[in-house]
Amino acid sequence: MHYFVYAFLIPYIMITMFKIDILLTGIIFVIGWGAYNIYQDRVESKTSYVAHGHIIATIGISLIWYFSQNLFLVMLGWFLTGLGGGTFYMIKDKLPPDIGKSEVVELWGQFVGMLLFAIAVNIENHTIIYSCAIIFAVITTLIAIFLERRMSCRK
Repeated sequence: MHYFVYAFLIPYIMITMFKIDILLTGIIFVIGWGAYNIYQDRVESKTSYVAHGHIIATIGISLIWYFSQNLFLVMLGWFLTGLGGGTFYMIKDKLPPDIGKSEVVELWGQFVGMLLFAIAVNIENHTIIYSCAIIFAVITTLIAIFLERRMSCRK
């Protein structure tokens, strides 16, 4: 869910804060998604990768938040969030059958992320977006660590 909390913010700040053309904003947005998809079908799914990836995503979110006036650092943060958050696809291989499919988890993440983004933009408080994104990334990291330990205890 953390990814969708701030993913909607990137085009918004590119256009409103940095006055970047809509077409270039779209290209920048796609680059972030490219990083998000870099692992899929290339790297074996491991729960520890999800934990490490979401630590990277947390660093990326922090860069965007703390250096929001610096276009280079915002872009670096955006790339890192994609790189770290891209480990999400590995979760589907690690979810216990009783939890369900990753698509359901992702759809809820998109819905709640869009809702939080809309609220934060309407009350002009981007801190909500960054805070929620970091909290959710850390929660994902902790869940991945828990699942890793749970699976290693079963072996």
